[in-house]
Amino acid sequence: MLLARALVPVLLLGPLAGCTLFEDDPEACVVDATTELGVVFADENGNVSELTEMGQFPLIAAPQGGFISLLAPRMKTKIGKCQVQVSAAVRDMTSNLVIGLEQRPVTLYRHSDGWATPPDPADLSDLPNVALCPSSATTMIDGNPFKIEVKIIGLTTADSPSTTTIGIPSCNGSQYCVGECANSF
Repeated sequence: MLLARALVPVLLLGPLAGCTLFEDDPEACVVDATTELGVVFADENGNVSELTEMGQFPLIAAPQGGFISLLAPRMKTKIGKCQVQVSAAVRDMTSNLVIGLEQRPVTLYRHSDGWATPPDPADLSDLPNVALCPSSATTMIDGNPFKIEVKIIGLTTADSPSTTTIGIPSCNGSQYCVGECANSF
C-alpha cells in the first residue's frame, strides 16, 4: 500500500515530462559581431524609448531602495520574438569606473522597422536594473553625462556585439532622488 501511494505522483507526472510549461518561450536571438545595436531605456511608466547620444534617461525609485535605470539593447533582427542575455553598465566619465552593472535575459520584440526592443510597457524584470544611487561616482549622478555600455552576452567573444553611448541620468525634479544621487566625495 505504501509503495502504491509513492508511485501515484510519479505516474501522474510521467505524461508531463516532455511538455514545455511555457509554450510561448522565445527562441534565442541570432547575434554575431556584425549585429546592429542601440540602447533603449524604460521610464517609471514602463514606456521604452531609444537613448540618443547625450540624451536623458530617468532614475527610477527601486523597490529595495535607491535609484535604478532600466537599460537594454535594441537590435536589428528578422525574428519576431527572441531572447538574449544582456549586460548593461554605466561608467563614470572621469574615472572610467563602473558605477552600475547588471546582467539578465531580455526578450525582444521586432517592430515593422526591423528593430527589436523589450516590450512596451516594460516591467522592472524586463530590462537590466542598473543601480546608480547611492553611488561611488566622482560626480553627481543627476544631470551629468555617463558612458552607457550594453553588450549581448554570447557563447564566445566573437559573437558578443556591444554598443556604447553617452547618456544623462535624470531625477526629473525629485529632490529625494537628487539627495540620494549626490556623490559622497
